[in-house]
Amino acid sequence: MFPHSTTVSCRTLIASFVATLLTASFAHAEAQKWDYTGFLYLWGPAMSGETATGQDFDLSFSDVVDKLDFALMGSLEARNGPIAIFGDALYLNLSEGRNAAVGPGIPATADANVKGLALTVGAGRDFSHTNRLNLNGFVGLRHTILDTTANVGIGGGSQRANDTLRNWDVIVGLRGTTEITDRWAITYYGDIGAGQSDLTWQANLSFD
Repeated sequence: MFPHSTTVSCRTLIASFVATLLTASFAHAEAQKWDYTGFLYLWGPAMSGETATGQDFDLSFSDVVDKLDFALMGSLEARNGPIAIFGDALYLNLSEGRNAAVGPGIPATADANVKGLALTVGAGRDFSHTNRLNLNGFVGLRHTILDTTANVGIGGGSQRANDTLRNWDVIVGLRGTTEITDRWAITYYGDIGAGQSDLTWQANLSFD
């Protein structure tokens, strides 16, 4: 885990990089205007990691769907020529409850709730921009919040536990679009990074 001062330095470095990109964009494309694109999407996430108390967790896609209460995913991009700035947000709310008995006439209940939020922001520049291929390299930051709450009740007593994970990570990656035909294209995205997390990564592939 990086110390807090290192994390702040990384965030400052990214902010400086973004400012440099914006300055270059306006210097070379003063006549161009910013174009904005936003959309909501849905994909199959899986989550795994370690909480602040040292407990491992692993949720497959089927686990997420089965226990999903609410999900919201969206992305926004601002583009000026070869310069692109983007943000992506993913929110999940999962819950599970069980009832049982630990003995004759002694009921027991257990329920858990997991709320996860992943915010990603980045800025990059096109390596290639043609009619068929658009490839953009970027650097950015990812902020991950994972809030876990568990309640256990036995007889007339109950116990509640709560744990919150908050990580800042620096990421680098590639994203782009390749046209296969006039009607079909492949859109891809991938990043990898680290910071307060040992490793963070994300990848997706879609046909448009």
